[in-house]
Amino acid sequence: MAYIIEENFPGVRGAGITTAENVTISGTLTVTGTTNIAAVSLTDLTVTGNTIIGNAVTDTLAITGASTITSTSASALTVGANGATNPVLKIVASTASEATGVSVTGAAAAGGVAVAAISSGTDEALTID
Repeated sequence: MAYIIEENFPGVRGAGITTAENVTISGTLTVTGTTNIAAVSLTDLTVTGNTIIGNAVTDTLAITGASTITSTSASALTVGANGATNPVLKIVASTASEATGVSVTGAAAAGGVAVAAISSGTDEALTID
């Protein structure tokens, strides 16, 4: 059963909801329009469309655990002070038949870093431009 807040609290209509208390939502939360969620802790989050999480200038996004980004974009992931403009890191995932990639493995101090080509095939080449 849906519970329409505006029908029971007319002051909410057009003003939104603000609370200084904890809010617990069980089930699916669907948000339409511009949303600002600060200091939030999420267990499972699925986001579609163009989404900004946090303030791109001052906030930090910490992800704990394995994460997967699925994209066929020429800018699947970009990182830099100016976002996609002059990024320090850019992942291009737009190749239709993409089956190769790069694996970066860290080690303990003085242990070096391993950079390897990965593929569904064998003996894959690694080219650095």
